Amino acid sequence: MPSRFQLDANGNPGMAIMPRVCQVVAVSGSSAQSAALDVNTTIIRLVATTNCWVALGTNPTAQQHAVTTTQPGVSLGSFYLAAGVVETWAAPSAIPAGSAWKVAVIQDTAGGYLSITEAQ
Repeated sequence: MPSRFQLDANGNPGMAIMPRVCQVVAVSGSSAQSAALDVNTTIIRLVATTNCWVALGTNPTAQQHAVTTTQPGVSLGSFYLAAGVVETWAAPSAIPAGSAWKVAVIQDTAGGYLSITEAQ
């Protein structure tokens, strides 16, 4: 019986999510923030057209080559995201009252775009 799910190279079904909100952030030599993520988001899917550094938080600043210490409820630090690699994260649950999480991005060596998909 054929699968209704797209299969990966090993014949396993890929992960399926129901996108709710999508946004694209230009990646350049300066840290740029996304719009605030919806408070009902439970999954964040990230994919970039260029190698970049990404940070999550209430007011994040992405930094090149600088993985920072996690500060719960404030920032998750910067992490490297290679071009074309899909990263899927559980949305942070420790959001301070009255705050919304954002995604910040900065290029590694060249500009491009970061796609952010929010899902439940």
